[in-house]
Amino acid sequence: MAIVRKKILVFSLCAIIGSLVACPRKLSDDTARIHFLIGNVDVFSQGKKIIPIVGGILISQDEIKTAAKSSCDLLFYESLLVRIGENTKALVGKLAHEARTVLEISKGRAVGVFTRLGKGTNIRVKGTTVTIAVRGTVFSLECDEKSTTVSVLRGEAEMEIVGDVGVKKFAMHSDTIATVHKDIMEDLLSDKKVPAMRKLTDAEKAKIIDELISIQQQSIQLLSPELKEAANDEIIAILKEESESQKRKRERNAAMRKAAEEARKKAELEEALRKKEEEEKRKMEEERRLREEEMRKEEEKRKKEAEEAEKKKREARKAAIKKQQLQQKTDRSADTSGN
Repeated sequence: MAIVRKKILVFSLCAIIGSLVACPRKLSDDTARIHFLIGNVDVFSQGKKIIPIVGGILISQDEIKTAAKSSCDLLFYESLLVRIGENTKALVGKLAHEARTVLEISKGRAVGVFTRLGKGTNIRVKGTTVTIAVRGTVFSLECDEKSTTVSVLRGEAEMEIVGDVGVKKFAMHSDTIATVHKDIMEDLLSDKKVPAMRKLTDAEKAKIIDELISIQQQSIQLLSPELKEAANDEIIAILKEESESQKRKRERNAAMRKAAEEARKKAELEEALRKKEEEEKRKMEEERRLREEEMRKEEEKRKKEAEEAEKKKREARKAAIKKQQLQQKTDRSADTSGN
């Protein structure tokens, strides 16, 4: 009987715990895995805020919001690693859908690098004005409410613009960048215009490469050996194509950004210390003022008490004189009566 009661108790506890703790999500073709987190990253699933963790699984329509100096790396289909940059708002797409849209970005920036991808396979990332279908590509996508900028560092991509009259597709190749504004979408759909594409500048390339190196150091190192090797091979190939002058310039710019960041942090620390000193000085001044006010009140109280005491003495002397005068008058009246 004791054993039965114990089993019932254990079963009841498991049922209670199971009702309080949600079942962990499993990785599938309709999910993405959080691979790296830094800073403040919020995740909302079905309207409820959930705590993001490395290794955690996101499903279609989960929303991701990153703050300043924050980022989140997601792995899709064990083939595409996407870094969601700072100050970005993104939605996990319909992964199991035929279009295979992995992300919908409404604000901010994302950088993607493929670790491996089957031939002819397209994966899409949606911005506010265009969707890009990427194949074996290192790309970045940056957008706001009115425009989307697509950069292809390596590989191929296809910009898709959707409207009431249909879909227009425009091919993009390595080392190209294009921006699509809302106000020209109708002209693009009606063939009145084509997207203005140009080569990436050295600075634009350097920005993407710096982000790739950061992803390599922070997230790719956590991949399985096979994926890690594929991703590193891709990045090494990109770095080999970079000229020595571009490399020196990129490294110099990275050093300048690092120095600027350190200077900013130092200035913030100095400002915080200055404000702290000012606050302490203000508190000390306030305490001194309160002490002086208290001393002034005490002095006024003593002065008032002294004045009250002096007043009582004067009244007492007056009363004594009056009493004496009254006594003298009484005495004189008695003497007059006796005579």
